[in-house]
Amino acid sequence: MATIDFGKAAYEIDERFQPLGVEPSEISPGQKTSLLKKIQRKTTNSVHSHWATIGWADNRPFAPTGTISFSKNGQNTGATAVTLEEIKNIYEINPRARGSKFVNERYINFDAVDFGLDKKEYTIDELPELRLTLFLQPDEGAVVFYQGCDRGKWNDPDADVEYILPQSTGPDHTTKRDRLDYLFPIIPNRKIKNADRNPEIIEILDGKPEMSFVVKVLTFKRNQLNPEDLVHEGLNILKKNHENINERYDLLIYNPKANNFETAVGTNKIDLSKKTLLLVHGTFVRTPQSYGGLYLEEYAPENMLLKQLIDDRVYDQIIAFDHPTILEDAKQNAEQLYKYLGSNSFQYPVDLIGTSRGALVCHYLAMDKNNRNFECGKVLSISGGFGVGYFKTAKRISTLLKVLRKGVPGWGTLLTMIAQFSIDFFISRPGCQLLTPNNERLLQIINSKPTSALTVYQNVQADWHKSLVDGFFKKTGMVIVDAVAKSMLGRKHDLVVGFDQQGISPANQSRPKIKIRSMHTKNLVHGYPKEDVHQIVRDFLDD
Repeated sequence: MATIDFGKAAYEIDERFQPLGVEPSEISPGQKTSLLKKIQRKTTNSVHSHWATIGWADNRPFAPTGTISFSKNGQNTGATAVTLEEIKNIYEINPRARGSKFVNERYINFDAVDFGLDKKEYTIDELPELRLTLFLQPDEGAVVFYQGCDRGKWNDPDADVEYILPQSTGPDHTTKRDRLDYLFPIIPNRKIKNADRNPEIIEILDGKPEMSFVVKVLTFKRNQLNPEDLVHEGLNILKKNHENINERYDLLIYNPKANNFETAVGTNKIDLSKKTLLLVHGTFVRTPQSYGGLYLEEYAPENMLLKQLIDDRVYDQIIAFDHPTILEDAKQNAEQLYKYLGSNSFQYPVDLIGTSRGALVCHYLAMDKNNRNFECGKVLSISGGFGVGYFKTAKRISTLLKVLRKGVPGWGTLLTMIAQFSIDFFISRPGCQLLTPNNERLLQIINSKPTSALTVYQNVQADWHKSLVDGFFKKTGMVIVDAVAKSMLGRKHDLVVGFDQQGISPANQSRPKIKIRSMHTKNLVHGYPKEDVHQIVRDFLDD
């Protein structure tokens, strides 16, 4: 470990930042020369004495008070708790992972740093931002994150993880670089709370915070590929090991005897003469993660809604469509569904349920003139992803990933993979573009009318309530999440999608919107929302 007292010791390299590695008293003249060349971009070679620099994002002189501690060289053994989870995730997605010393762990501890906050209130955008410049070779990747542990409890198993995504390396997102920049807001070193009059405002209080301000940096070797190929490489590995990882296609049919879904691809199980309900899942996941509360055994005894719909002859069959949500657009999704269904058409209108981005795909199916397979009857949208405010400004994507990591078990490995890549690369994927408010493609879809005048829409809008997430995040972390979410999504939201965006639908074909108190990933888990959402679903489909 290295420690720097800003009042006593400082490097004479550059007043804008603090090098991280050996302490000033230990640096040799040769190391100092190598470090200077690296900082001035006169060499792309590794600097063995230092691994990064830290300073203000706006390049003003970095002159806080107090002390900062950080790794000298890092460690490749001995990781615990959430850090060990992240390392395991890296091993799983990386084909170059070999042996027990593959990932190097480093940290920066800001607990004893006084950043000189001179106001009692800040918006999230007013909090000063730091820049971490991490030295990496082209065949190295990194995952960087806030470790939101209880103050001084470094091995806290319940620590929050908030990824810090790197800045873009250029229009082509090249991996031929020797460093990556990470920008992130400071966490005040005093207690904080959301202002009563405006939760978007963070109040600075007296006393030490409950949560430590620690940033973890994990570096590792990876194949020297472009980002697209690295994503496909990781996804191909994940698909083999995790059934719940999405970005794959399948058409499923519900088996009421087994109370489960099975593939219908390559079979004659789907009967086009039967009254049919189609389920379309949300972002990142597959059908079980979006609709498991309606049929999976783990939610028993409140897991019988799909079976009841069949037993009560509301529907003769229930099908579900698994599809990529980030790498492809709704148009590509729909075209694959049409291929699965072939040239024949359903005899009766098909009813649809869509959660999150799945609601947007449902609307696309209803308005698409190329959909010759079925007429859309009823369309139920639950927390519809008709634009996600986090995508309005790229730097807030980390909060979205934090909520998703905590809200849906099993997503950790996928999110670790995403965290390697720049924010710009992530939001430029076709599926993410479709979730960006005011995106031309998104507006084209949501402003289009369904092809059938008989299509009826019902929107279920969820508003997050604090009583639903007590203990979900650390107290300090929850203050920041709430401030970010309200500034990005509006005063009402379900932590992922703004309340108003959830309510978008064709005005002349929509029923009055139903409001519930819930969280985005748990709307169909009976007993979690304050309202009986299962009954809401049943009432709409029965009518």
